[in-house]
Amino acid sequence: EKGVAFIKRAFTPDNDVGRRLLSLFPVLKLAKKYAKSNKKMCLVQAENARSPSLEAAGVLTSKLGADNNFQWFDDFVPRSDVHEETTRTKRFDFISGTYTTRMRGQGTFRLFSGYPHHNDDDFSKLMKMAERDENLFLSVQTTGGPVADDKREFEPLWPEVYPASYLRKVYADMRNPTLYSAQFRCNPVAAEMRVIRKL
Repeated sequence: EKGVAFIKRAFTPDNDVGRRLLSLFPVLKLAKKYAKSNKKMCLVQAENARSPSLEAAGVLTSKLGADNNFQWFDDFVPRSDVHEETTRTKRFDFISGTYTTRMRGQGTFRLFSGYPHHNDDDFSKLMKMAERDENLFLSVQTTGGPVADDKREFEPLWPEVYPASYLRKVYADMRNPTLYSAQFRCNPVAAEMRVIRKL
């Protein structure tokens, strides 16, 4: 019953989770057939979906996708790309030359989420493109680091969930300022590791 209630909530527009999910999948609706039931539910599709309607695949796999109108690339840059220039180039060619050219229809869009590991990896390139192209939107969320700059030391994004003490522990456990800077500050080159710094 808890599981059914959780899924029902995801398709109900009166809460934040439901509104986000319905904005991604507007054709899926909860059927009224089991509206009052705590044990059963049914999803109906308002219109015929494209084929495939939903598919997950690695960027470098043989599944290249076709005839889709929404693509979401999540954490598609592995840390190994820091040392593999050829793989960085190959992955970017797949994304920009293969996946994105197979989108169809009006209102198509792509979403990239993750963080850059290298100043020339795919994510860094996309961030630079977004800064130049008015059709792209860039949202960068960062925490503070061990050295105060534009933020206080270890200033959290959501202090009620991950306070500064948690960030300090993560930083100490990582023992790598560059890795922390990439994952939590969206900057693969930690400011405190640079030989020449901004005055």
